Order: sequence, then structure tokens, then C-alpha cells
Amino acid sequence: MNREVLFSREDSWFFRGISMLLVVASHFAGWWITAAGENRILYAGTRMGVYGVASFFLLSAYGLAKSAGEKKVGASFFWRRVKSVYLPYLIFAFLIELYAGGAWNLERIVHVLSGKEYWFITNILLFYLAFFLIWRFVGKKFRIWVLGAVIILYSVWLFYDGRQSFWYLSNLAFWLGVLAARYEKQICGWFRKGYPLQVAAWVVLLIGIAAWGIHAKYVPVGFPMELYSRAAAASLWAVSLMWFAPLRPKKEKLMIFIGKHSLTIYLLHTFFYHRLTEWLDVDYRIRFLLSLPLMFILAPALDILVQKGIQKAESFLKRK
Repeated sequence: MNREVLFSREDSWFFRGISMLLVVASHFAGWWITAAGENRILYAGTRMGVYGVASFFLLSAYGLAKSAGEKKVGASFFWRRVKSVYLPYLIFAFLIELYAGGAWNLERIVHVLSGKEYWFITNILLFYLAFFLIWRFVGKKFRIWVLGAVIILYSVWLFYDGRQSFWYLSNLAFWLGVLAARYEKQICGWFRKGYPLQVAAWVVLLIGIAAWGIHAKYVPVGFPMELYSRAAAASLWAVSLMWFAPLRPKKEKLMIFIGKHSLTIYLLHTFFYHRLTEWLDVDYRIRFLLSLPLMFILAPALDILVQKGIQKAESFLKRK
């Protein structure tokens, strides 16, 4: 199979859409367990979010590294990432806090600014900052390896700090995304050698490792083994997207649409569900159904409005 790039822009949006569905499914499974009790299928559903986040990290890092190349990056490079992730987050986070009401103080403001309620935002912004500083001040030969060391050390610190496992299980995928961009030519060359067999091997490997992570929940195998299996499965899932990209349906539009607005869906989907819980005293299954149009129609509409507002504000400031 002849390929020059691992992911086109459309590929990236498509897989972001799939990843967003995995994240939403994991939260739905958790809410369902709270309402109706746990079983193996629902437990497996709660694990899907790790795979979704790993995909986001890999695709974001791949695009970041492709954009930067080997050159030193400037402040405008970092600003573009802040504008696309942090500003929308701030707008929606402060609106949610205003809805919640209560007194504002320095601690609450810092809490919102730091993204503590949205661990994905905290991690991705730290990874962006690390990438920017390393590509700015570290020599070309060492950049990738310094970034990998930073991500691994940060993840180890999160573990020993007692953070929940979702804070660190997917982090390695960001480094793998940078590696994919760096060695893209070699990887594409490798795809020409037995591509169908490679895809089959990845599928079998992923099923095996993911099943082991679920199995470990019900048949105790020791804490480290469960943790390692889940982290390995998340990283391998993200890497496997490179193999599955050519199989993407080229005329598919829905996943691309969801992918383009995935950040806002991520920021608002739990808010919408819990507000419906407050407003409607109905069966939880009805709340699930009612929350879907809010997540996948209203959230993208709000995203479009916010993005247009940011663009107009930026244009106005440039004229000044």
C-alpha cells in the first residue's frame, strides 16, 4: 500500500470523532452502572475512554510535530494551540461556573484556570507547553527523547501523587504521535510490506490486551499487571490508527463533524447530562436519550459560535 502521510486532515477529524464517541460511551457506562448496577459489558464500556483519550493525544501530537518540523518554534506556534484549546475551555468553564453560582474567590479562579475539573485539558496543555519549550531550546537530535522523558516522568509523578489512573494511562500516546511524525517516511515504507497481515496482527494483539485488562478486574492478577495491560492497550490502540487510516470510509461525514467539534462535546457532555438529571425526574434511560441531541447538536452549535467570536476578537485586536 503506497502512502506518503499517515493521517490526512480528514483522517484526523474522523478518528477524533470515533474517540469522542468512546469517551462519551465510557461516561454513559459509568452513569448506567450508578443507576442500574455493574456487569462485565458495562465495565468494559467504562474502559473505552482511555482509548479515546490516547487517540486524541496521538493525533494532536502528530499534527503538532508535522506543523513544527525540525525548525525552532516561536510564540505564535504556541499561541495557536492555546487559542484552539485553552480559550474555548475557559469560556465554557466560566459559563458553567456562573451557572453553578456561589461566591468567587482566588482559589475558585485558580481552580478554573488550571483546568482541574478537566484533567484532559490540564494534560494536553502541559504537553503543548513541553513540546514548545523543547522545540525552542533543545537541539534537534535530542528533542524527541527529552519529550519522552518528560512525559514518562510526569506520568510517574501523577501515579505516586495518587491521581486516578486516567490521568496517566494514555499519556505515552502523545510521545508516540511525535515519533510517528518524525519517522513517517519509514513507517509508510513499512506499510508496503504485507499490509493486510499487519492489520490482522494488530487486531488480534489489541483484542488480547484489552481483554486482559477487563479480565484483571474480575480475576485478580495483581495491581501492576492490570495497570500495565491497560496502559499498553491504550498506547497500542492509538498506534493502530496508523494501520486503520486507509480503511476509513472516504464519504463518511458524521464522524468528521463530531471530530471537528470534539473538544466542546467533551467539555459540555457531562454538564448536559447532569443538568437533565436535575431538571427531569424521569427514568435514567430517557435522560440518556434526551442528552444525545444536546451533546451532538447543541454543543457543536455553541462551538461554532465561540470559534467565530474568538476569530472576530482576534481580528479586532490585530487592527488595533
